[in-house]
Amino acid sequence: MLRQNIWLYHINLAQGDEITLPIQGQKGYLQSIKGGVHFQTSEQELGEIRCGDGAFIQDSNMLALRCQKAFRGLFIDIVS
Repeated sequence: MLRQNIWLYHINLAQGDEITLPIQGQKGYLQSIKGGVHFQTSEQELGEIRCGDGAFIQDSNMLALRCQKAFRGLFIDIVS
């Protein structure tokens, strides 16, 4: 049982796609299901995850994603 308020995003990007997600909470988690993606936060943190990888995101109000190949993943925005 999850006892927190969350926003759950299922992300499905084609090759070359870019998307920016708003972040409602102070932390979140990005998980790759298939493929890899480059990401950037509002704090100018840059990173990359590949298939099976995950990344914790903190103190940011947005998450920008850019993929070179098809990507499928989840972003869990933990509001409280």
